Amino acid sequence: MVSTYSAEASVKRAGDFFDTEQQAVERFAWLPTETNTGKVVWFRKYIEVRYYLQWRHQPHLVHGYVANRFTVQDYVLHVLQQEKQHVWTD
Repeated sequence: MVSTYSAEASVKRAGDFFDTEQQAVERFAWLPTETNTGKVVWFRKYIEVRYYLQWRHQPHLVHGYVANRFTVQDYVLHVLQQEKQHVWTD
């Protein structure tokens, strides 16, 4: 008997369970702060991208967020890479 199980087909993404909302906040690093790219920012502005999560069809159960930190230059690259992923080609 041949098995038709596919591991990729059975894996669900976080978006299947959560509604996500994204917010970019400009902050100032008074203390040394490490970004997601491994750079250390100190006495400079950086961008914190917050991803708010909510269970689908049950709002206000999860009030937390997950944050990514970027330097201003790295944030521009991050936004351009996201734009490139969402471009439709015929």
